[in-house]
Amino acid sequence: MYPEGGYQPITPIQLANALAALDAGAITFRAFRVYLGCFELVAIREAARRVRTAAGTVQDRPARFRPAELVRLLGEGTEAGVRRELKRLAALGLLTTGPGLLAVTETPLESNRDLLPELACGRRPTRNVPVPRRVLVFLCRSRKPALVRTALAYLLRGLALERGTGAVKAAGTVKISWISSAFGISERAARASRAELIRLGLIAKDTGSHQRKLNRDGAYFRINLCWAGGRTPGRLPASPVDNPPLRAPGSAPLGAEIRPAFAPPVKRPETPPDLKTQKLAPRDGPGVRNEGRRVTLRNIRRDDLRRVSSLRTLHRQAVAARWLPPGEAGFLNFAAAAVHANRASGDAVRIFVAVVRRGLWHHVTQADEDRARAAVARTRRPAPAAGTPLGDLLRRAAA
Repeated sequence: MYPEGGYQPITPIQLANALAALDAGAITFRAFRVYLGCFELVAIREAARRVRTAAGTVQDRPARFRPAELVRLLGEGTEAGVRRELKRLAALGLLTTGPGLLAVTETPLESNRDLLPELACGRRPTRNVPVPRRVLVFLCRSRKPALVRTALAYLLRGLALERGTGAVKAAGTVKISWISSAFGISERAARASRAELIRLGLIAKDTGSHQRKLNRDGAYFRINLCWAGGRTPGRLPASPVDNPPLRAPGSAPLGAEIRPAFAPPVKRPETPPDLKTQKLAPRDGPGVRNEGRRVTLRNIRRDDLRRVSSLRTLHRQAVAARWLPPGEAGFLNFAAAAVHANRASGDAVRIFVAVVRRGLWHHVTQADEDRARAAVARTRRPAPAAGTPLGDLLRRAAA
């Protein structure tokens, strides 16, 4: 009924404020982790105050918040870096800091007007989501943005306080498509993060739902309130690999499985007859590439698939032509398809267009997406100045 280690109530408004700033580029992912760490610091002070009240002792001096606590909580960084992140969060109105004061803003900011209805999930945006403190520490130390966003989606959809008793409800349903659209990640990354959360034991896998129910509401899940930060106490291994059968002492080990060898493929050095009459397309012709030409979907060249600037131009045209929906997640799939086409053997342009037009995203591997994400990250703009208003940052991101 209650999470082991306690919980800290967080409202969808507070999460939407920070996620909107993160999506707009106003804060870094490390600053977002510092933002989550502030909830843990507040929970520590509130727990200490309850203990002192129960014991009948009163503390005259106010509580102190030290950056060294956040450094230990994150497991990386320096005190100077944490101070910069706190100043950035305070400048954007996400936090209120001062001598003995650390408060998280509880009112919605103008920047999260579109994101807040999604995170509210049809309920009051001011409701308290009882996030277990062990899960909160895990999110602060995680360096995977997709994993943190997916975990927050499951917490918002599954955790609630029961009226009257105050017991914690820890079950719900969620669709991968909703996680992808609401939290700005690709469906492939959301599925991989869900598998990671199931492997860690934080959520349970849905094994009994029918396909009609999955299509309507998504997969059913239950959050483990006894979660111990990556290991579940008292749970027996579920696979023969974790729990191998006992063998008599001195018995010989199992021999290696011998499989029949396959014959090597037949080599055909000659040119296939159906390719002798083929002509090169204009984009594959020899000559010097024209740097001043206009990048367009009607004449895609292989060099266009190797530059992020050209891919962004092609992505805008593809969205206008209704090849795929808009959004950063769609552009990441678009770039990953370009990486896959450049790596595959054959006409890269034809392979790229086939993957995008026909939605053959299952051909794109996780390695392709990781290379595309790294290439896109290298071309991002530098972080804005600390005094830049959040409204200007959003307009700059939209441009």
